[in-house]
Amino acid sequence: MVKEKVREILVKNFKSKARLIQKLADGEDFVKKNIFDSFELIKVITLIESEFKITIDVADLANERINSLEKLDYFVTRRQGEK
Repeated sequence: MVKEKVREILVKNFKSKARLIQKLADGEDFVKKNIFDSFELIKVITLIESEFKITIDVADLANERINSLEKLDYFVTRRQGEK
């Protein structure tokens, strides 16, 4: 499942926040829970784009379509289906 792969990527690339990421509920907002700041969120986007071979637009970020594991799961799955 996408959620598990995303969580794995985040834990691997944000080692100092691994515990927080592992405890994060699927629907919890990354920013509101102070897991990632705006700069780190850009790194998250880059990692997800690279891993899943998709493109994430600024509008997707602005519309809070990718601010939780649950939303990322839905978003990535949908984008991969568009290929």
